[in-house]
Parts: sequence; C-alpha cells; structure tokens
Amino acid sequence: MREMTMHYQQLQQQIDAVMMQKETVKMQILEIENALSELKGYTGDVYKSSGVLMLKTTPDGATKALVEKKDVLDLRIKTLQKRESSVREELSVIQIQLNTHMKENGLI
Repeated sequence: MREMTMHYQQLQQQIDAVMMQKETVKMQILEIENALSELKGYTGDVYKSSGVLMLKTTPDGATKALVEKKDVLDLRIKTLQKRESSVREELSVIQIQLNTHMKENGLI
C-alpha cells in the first residue's frame, strides 16, 4: 500500500513536470509565431542570435529558421501530450487500486 501511494505521488509529480514543460514550449511557440508575424512583408536587415553572437540574415532566412524551430517545438508538444496521457492513465489505474484496497480494509 505504501509503495503504491509513493508511486502515485511520483506520477503526480511527473504530471506537474510535464505540464510545466508544455507551458514553456507553448510560450516559445507563441514567441516564434509573433516573430514570424513581424517578419511578414519585412524587407530590411534581420539579425538572429547564435549563442553570444548576433548574425545578419535575410528575412527569408530568419523565417525559414523560425519555421524549422517551430516544427521541432510542435513535435515536442505532441511528445509531451502523449507522455501526459500515459502518466494520467497509469495514475487512474493506481487510484482505482488504492481505492479498492482502502475499501477492502475499511479505510473508506
């Protein structure tokens, strides 16, 4: 019973961590979408950061790089959603087991 309860708590912590990661990635996607919106129709010089350097690029080059980064982040969101779903299913199973055990022992 104690091990099951500890596992349940660990899974809850995993859910929290996954949800925080999803929020971080969603914010990054939003920033990229805002940058892409700013780049539409822009023809001037564009600079992108590469580590500690700022590199000059074209608006098309910057757009391409941002779209690629957004695609990677979209994939990360899908992976996190699958992980969240998997952990939630496991949580549900353990919760049922815990409730059954508690009922059998007159704790509920």
